[in-house]
Amino acid sequence: GILGVLQYPVNVKGNILLNFPVDVTIDVLLVSMAVGVLFGYPVSLFVLRQTIDQWLFSELKWSRVFTYVRFVGEGLLVMGITYTLAVLFPSFISVIGLFGSFTKVIICLVMPPMMYM
Repeated sequence: GILGVLQYPVNVKGNILLNFPVDVTIDVLLVSMAVGVLFGYPVSLFVLRQTIDQWLFSELKWSRVFTYVRFVGEGLLVMGITYTLAVLFPSFISVIGLFGSFTKVIICLVMPPMMYM
């Protein structure tokens, strides 16, 4: 927060691991972080994929049958959307800033009157 800005006012990168000097230990940390994202991303997408599947195919009788074509298609759809967003917004800090400002307005100005009603 503000104390970090006061302590290190210039030349601070968005990823904290890139602020350290080039070393084997830092390289190991970067690789381990990449492996964690590589294996954690499909797990987090499973819930989204299941929700999309229920939303699109809940009315159909044959939708209860698992098919690999639908499973892969939904996965490619979600991956395509996230890849497109990553290309459109290469700076993650702008996405976090927009999301934070939007949710702040919702939490501070919209939610209290809704709870009062």
